[in-house]
Amino acid sequence: MSVLAPLFLLGGLAVALPVIFHLIRRQPQGQIPFSSLMFLEASPPRLSRRSRIDNWLLLLLRGLAVLLIAIAFARPFLRGSAAEVGTAVEEYRVVLIDRSASMHRGDLWQRAVDAAIAQAEELEPTTRAAWLTFDTRIDVLRDFASPAAGDASAAGDASAAGDAVWAGGERGDVVGEVRAALEGLEPSWRGGELGAALAAAAERVDEAARRSDQTDVARTIVVISDMQAGSSLSALHGYQWPESTRVQLETLELPDSSNATIAAAEPAALQDGSGSTAAAGSENGFRISISNAADSTVGQFTARWIDAEGAPLGDTVVSLSVPPGTNRASRLRAPPVNAHAIELVGDDHSFDNRRFVTVPEPIEQRVLFVGPEVEDPRESLLYYLQRVSLDRPGSSVSVERRDPTAPLATPNSQSGSAEELTPTEVPLIAVAAAPATARLAELKSYLDGGGRVLLVIDSAAAQDPAVEQAAQTLSGDSSLRIEPKEIDDYALLTQIDFQHRLFAPLADPRFSDFAKIQFWSHQEVRLAAPEAWRTLARFDDGSAALLERSVGSGKLWLLAAGWQPTESQLALSTKFVPIIAGMARDAQREELTATATVGQPWTLPASETAEIIAPDGRRIAYRTPTDAQTLDAPGIYRYRDGTDEQAVAVNLAAAESQTEPMDRSMLEQLGVQFIDQEQVERQAQVERQAEDAELERSQQWWRVLLLAGLAMIGLETLLSSRTRAARGGQASAEVQSTRRPAHD
Repeated sequence: MSVLAPLFLLGGLAVALPVIFHLIRRQPQGQIPFSSLMFLEASPPRLSRRSRIDNWLLLLLRGLAVLLIAIAFARPFLRGSAAEVGTAVEEYRVVLIDRSASMHRGDLWQRAVDAAIAQAEELEPTTRAAWLTFDTRIDVLRDFASPAAGDASAAGDASAAGDAVWAGGERGDVVGEVRAALEGLEPSWRGGELGAALAAAAERVDEAARRSDQTDVARTIVVISDMQAGSSLSALHGYQWPESTRVQLETLELPDSSNATIAAAEPAALQDGSGSTAAAGSENGFRISISNAADSTVGQFTARWIDAEGAPLGDTVVSLSVPPGTNRASRLRAPPVNAHAIELVGDDHSFDNRRFVTVPEPIEQRVLFVGPEVEDPRESLLYYLQRVSLDRPGSSVSVERRDPTAPLATPNSQSGSAEELTPTEVPLIAVAAAPATARLAELKSYLDGGGRVLLVIDSAAAQDPAVEQAAQTLSGDSSLRIEPKEIDDYALLTQIDFQHRLFAPLADPRFSDFAKIQFWSHQEVRLAAPEAWRTLARFDDGSAALLERSVGSGKLWLLAAGWQPTESQLALSTKFVPIIAGMARDAQREELTATATVGQPWTLPASETAEIIAPDGRRIAYRTPTDAQTLDAPGIYRYRDGTDEQAVAVNLAAAESQTEPMDRSMLEQLGVQFIDQEQVERQAQVERQAEDAELERSQQWWRVLLLAGLAMIGLETLLSSRTRAARGGQASAEVQSTRRPAHD
């Protein structure tokens, strides 16, 4: 029972008045004056007992009359009839549950499960809902067209399916489905992609709403998440958010929590430039970077090596002070033989405190320079090439000169025959003169096998027609022509492709200025089919400065100028080192030793015989790079293809450690429309009042109650008059008896 005007119920307090009136002590009526008593002091009769109710029936009638009238004015109605007002679908809702790695913190996941079940328990009969989880992928727990809806399928009409679920009034079916789907489910170790999840949910709820017959149906997305700042929103860039879809955030927070992580860990480059690998236990074996969340309350941490069982290894602990919201770099001793990961100690959440690492076997590499020997450094390309530090963690790189007529591969000390050039041993060959025909064959075979060749065409090389022929042979482009270019003063580099990996390290505005690198002379490369080449940079006169072409599995670069000081200022600039180092970088080896991320495709070569061995011994067929997405936990995995085996460290996405709350305005700037909770509550109140008024008008219980109250008043009046008449007759009889004279 509900009422439209509850304040009228206060009138029911008037029921106390009849009780009060019944308990008031009344003076005896019917006084008779006697002259002989007028000079005596009045002595009222003493009551032998307290006031009591003499007529319970009269009191009950008066009280009922007051209560019935008060309730009638309050306009009562039965809310149980609300379902009869309408059963049309008024809202389609998608509940998004964050299942990314950051939900391992504290009790966030259990609270997320409880919130998702609460959404099912509070579901209105006019609402159809779907439950989804998200990390880097989206999984459907319960769609609009649930199996519990009978014959309705996920591809069928969502509205019909929802009606089938609710037809029997079994709200418990929906709650049971959601509870069963969440039972045993745990957070994954993948990163969070909130943007992709919101876009997918918006499309799903919009499709379901369009299938219904109603045009004004509401579309709502409820996000249950910790809303950590590291969750990716890239999918929302350029996405047109539906105007009628609204988002409601249920943010899960942990009070005063601190989180830090190892943002990076790699073997430290030696300072002496020897190129040898640091021995286990040496002082500068590993360089680590510690990142502390912006909302952290702790700033002191320690890092140490641990084995496969998680036990600390030896005296390898280093203390760090990292203020909230900052990064700090430090050095950790090189790993012991049985080291498995680096562990961070000192914060509240351990889900991201281990950084698994692998150290590649040290190798020695050579960069070959094919060209004449020049004593004057101002004329020598080799002089400046030898002064570029190409050493990297796990490999030492030396620069060797080869005569254009001499074999490129050195003879084997045991067999005496020349070894075949491999990109692993020789990551780059710089050619500054026309090689002999036999050498061209070696270079072509080296390119086809994945090698990298840089053809430097300075003024001296441009005058030799054999250089042009060598460029045509190596590139396979017979239309290529090389011509000297007349320059009045100097030329500058423009239109640099900073998306290419050679220039990507220089893309930052602090390093992207090439205006100070002047070229005193350069050549013009004419191409009949320029689409087969990629122009990485041009001179300001429009001619190509650096070209790239894929040859077999390798790369051929053509530089239309020299880098020695007599030709340009390139060798004297800070840009020279990263460009040459990028060319000499062994991409395949780096891919094998790089840290992979949970749930992301690998760049390792897949084949019919390749497999991945998980830390728990599971063997996963590796036929395509996307097969690596099945790797569902961090750890040390092994990639195996025939006799080739390589350990790969798989870690959490670094963004998952950014656990500070995301600013809601970031989503608003991308077009996401949020629910105005105050407006929703006001609207709901107005709709509820209108529904209550409609129910009250259809029932009109006030009429019955008012008639009943009036009937009580009439009955009370009749009973009261009879009672009063009876008492009056009794009093008159008593008076007559007192006036009757006494007889002897």
